Amino acid sequence: MKLRRDWIFVAVIFVLSLYVIFIHAKTGLFFLSAKQAGKKALDYINEKFAEPGSEARLIRVNEISGIYEVLIFYRGREIPVYITKDGKYLFVSPPLDTSEKLREEKAEDAYSGLTNKSANCITKLNLSTALIEDCVRNGLELARQEYDLTQQYNARGSPTIFFNGKRLDPVRVFGDRSTLSFKKILCCSFEDVPTECKNLTNCSGIDLPKWEKPEIKVFVMAFCPYGVGVLKSLVPLYNEFKDKVRFDVHYVIYGTRENPESMHGSEELNQDITQLCIRKYYGEDAFWNYISCYYGVSGIAEGGSC
Repeated sequence: MKLRRDWIFVAVIFVLSLYVIFIHAKTGLFFLSAKQAGKKALDYINEKFAEPGSEARLIRVNEISGIYEVLIFYRGREIPVYITKDGKYLFVSPPLDTSEKLREEKAEDAYSGLTNKSANCITKLNLSTALIEDCVRNGLELARQEYDLTQQYNARGSPTIFFNGKRLDPVRVFGDRSTLSFKKILCCSFEDVPTECKNLTNCSGIDLPKWEKPEIKVFVMAFCPYGVGVLKSLVPLYNEFKDKVRFDVHYVIYGTRENPESMHGSEELNQDITQLCIRKYYGEDAFWNYISCYYGVSGIAEGGSC
């Protein structure tokens, strides 16, 4: 009798195993282990998002509510991403917790007007707080334009830097992003070298197209310390070269064109839009004066990225 029960048990297990194999074959639902999921997420990020010469590394993988949370380390920061167990979908933003009550008007937080710090700087610079606040409240189109540029220039990190249309980070040439390092590269981008570049014409290792009026284009995030450090380094250069160089600042925008997002949340997106509004209505001088007021003088000049 016992032997018969054992055979029945084995037969049931065998049938169930065949059923599971059949379902997997029909649906393709073969799940990855945590180790496999971590490797797949890391490989994808390094291929699609990491800047040339840099590499993310894996810290750990956690299983949460049916998906994997993959914690990676990139450019001095720990960044969580999320991947489905079948490895098909990767999310760079945390999934929403449906058990929690969502804040009302969350999508509108970025367009809620000026922060106190922004308003103080705008007042100090004798600009219209009412005009800028109205622009920020209606700033969705500005954010969408920045999203388009982020995609066009493949700007995946803050800062992303171009001289005369060529991607080049001063860190790769001089080991930092100081004002002097920016100036050395800038002086190698002129067709006719100006007097401001005297004694800075050694362009060994700097291969740039020469333009009559050079351009520095940077993509930053308003709350990324490395991007902010670049803006601070550029303030003295703007004051010195503003009539001879085009300074073109943009913002790294994620999400979708319909719903733009910033890496550090809606408050950062609000600040991105505030800075865009100041430049839109008051021009470059006001923009760089605001940057000096809002961020102060000293900043991070070493390498790193958000």
